[in-house]
Amino acid sequence: MTDQIVEPEVGRSRPRKEDARLVTGQTNWTDNINVNGLLHLAILRSPMAHARIDRIDVAPARERPGVVAAFTGQDLAE
Repeated sequence: MTDQIVEPEVGRSRPRKEDARLVTGQTNWTDNINVNGLLHLAILRSPMAHARIDRIDVAPARERPGVVAAFTGQDLAE
């Protein structure tokens, strides 16, 4: 039997085959996948932490080209 010197693995970098693809932008992320008919969602929050909201007029948002829907919290309340 031959004695082999085993070098410790702790603290050593391990080459990974996917690294080059990740750091050069050649990987597909959910942000750069295009699907026909895909909708995007935006949530608008109040800049005032404890302000009282009397009303929200979403009509101008609904009239914008490409807007499919605009909701307020009241629209989604049970």
